[in-house]
Amino acid sequence: MARHFTEAEAQHVFARAAELQRASPGTEAGLTLGDLEEAARAAGLDPALVATAAAELDALPTRRTMVGAPVEVTRSRHIAGDVTDEAWGAIVAELRRTFRVPGVVGGYGRTREWSNVGGLRNDMPLTVSIEPEGDGVRVSLTRSARQQALGSHIPAGIQGTMALVFSLVALISGEPGFWIPALILLVMSTLFLSAGQIGLRLWANRQETKFDALLDRIDRIARDETPTERTDERSTPHRAVSERPTRVSSSLLDSEPDEALEEGRLDNRLFDEDAPEDDVLRRASTRRSRS
Repeated sequence: MARHFTEAEAQHVFARAAELQRASPGTEAGLTLGDLEEAARAAGLDPALVATAAAELDALPTRRTMVGAPVEVTRSRHIAGDVTDEAWGAIVAELRRTFRVPGVVGGYGRTREWSNVGGLRNDMPLTVSIEPEGDGVRVSLTRSARQQALGSHIPAGIQGTMALVFSLVALISGEPGFWIPALILLVMSTLFLSAGQIGLRLWANRQETKFDALLDRIDRIARDETPTERTDERSTPHRAVSERPTRVSSSLLDSEPDEALEEGRLDNRLFDEDAPEDDVLRRASTRRSRS
């Protein structure tokens, strides 16, 4: 009878197997998506759910920090299919509406890029890039607040340094009066640093939410602006226009139109394009005999 492993035992077995594989010489580290899907299929899981979970993991935001505060936020997403020129134009228009700046468009080959150069917030550079990836493209949005972080961290560092200097002077000289400015500078340094930390964390959270909504719109634009077949003009039905000239009896050409109408010798039926030519001649001769 085959042994059944508990969930904890299965996790231990897989973890130990992964350690042994990493220790094996010449073994490439990591697993591909195909490896994960195969393992999920063997474990009775839906491979499509594994692909979805991997996409969600890949879409997690990336932050770069400075003294514990986030100074750069990156959000990316894989979009199936290619981005056409029409879709890219619509995406650029959406970026300009969202960030209220014309920006600069660049790129080469299938790689496209837009940045907010020339805007009112050049101190917070933003870059949107689209790069080929597998059967689709990867859209990445990156924005940096490094200058804002320096604006709060540098004053905090200066005040902290001065507080340390006054503390050393107070210890060496034994004058208690130096402890007062040291304490004030230390409090101010802490306030600057805390304000910068809180402000940058709130900024990073807002940017991630904004980037998620923007990526959703870019995804919809890329899917909607797919190449469509143009209707061939030759296949468009048109009303048939007869190229036959209008037939008018030669006996009526000697009279003016108004005079012919008054005399009753001009019959509108003579202009009937669908009437046979013999019928037109017969009608004209009948008019001449009556006149």
